[in-house]
Amino acid sequence: MTLNQKYAGVCGLTHEEFDKYFTDNLASSLDIMKANGLLAGKFTIDQLRSKIFKWYDGYSWDGKTMVMNPYSIISCLSNSDFSDYWIQTNPSVYFLNKISTNNPLDLLDGESNQLPERELGMAEVGNLEPIPALFQTGYLTVDKYFSVPSQGSSYTLKIPNWEIKNFRYNIFSNNLFQTLNINSKNERIQLCESLIEKDCKKFTLIFSSLFAGLPAIHHQNNESRYFKIMYGYLNGLNCLVLPEPPIAIGTPDLIVDFPGENCAE
Repeated sequence: MTLNQKYAGVCGLTHEEFDKYFTDNLASSLDIMKANGLLAGKFTIDQLRSKIFKWYDGYSWDGKTMVMNPYSIISCLSNSDFSDYWIQTNPSVYFLNKISTNNPLDLLDGESNQLPERELGMAEVGNLEPIPALFQTGYLTVDKYFSVPSQGSSYTLKIPNWEIKNFRYNIFSNNLFQTLNINSKNERIQLCESLIEKDCKKFTLIFSSLFAGLPAIHHQNNESRYFKIMYGYLNGLNCLVLPEPPIAIGTPDLIVDFPGENCAE
């Protein structure tokens, strides 16, 4: 049933269902989050709704119907806090760690690549390819659906939301540092310090050494690839990393927001 378009809205909360059943909970959660310092005083209910959607929405099985993670939604509103609730209960976390340990860069792939439906449905135990496995375990979802006569159906995939994106990049960062035999904590502290001190030379040297340590097969003439790797490194600082956020004076590649000076800890 997963890729049957007739059931695209079954496995998850649609936007209409969220507004119907959870709108009354938003006001109380907003007050508690403000009281706990999680949201600014001027934060509105509409902004809270948008933030919830960014964290837990984004799943699709046909590229058109969007559904949200019910468990994470209920947990978020019940606890009046944002966290990776579904991931904490997901037994496939071990599997994701295994993929990343063998090749951390597999966690950066899978987006925008067009795959035939038969490959997404492959589920041979002990012989799972990373991209179909990430799709089947909920770490990738359908972005677009294509139907070509005589060739069958195919899909492009994407990371569904912030809950998944943040977790995947944290695992990527941890395991990539280990793969390169780098002191993860030490490198993170140095990266963090270089940004806080606005030491561009130090920052560039650290990143140059990290890229130099990658096997040659991973060096590709693809800006998106290097952008994702840099995003993964920076996301490992436990800071808020905003990719290509629109601002008044243009669109920077990345903005790193430090909640405090001990972010690397």
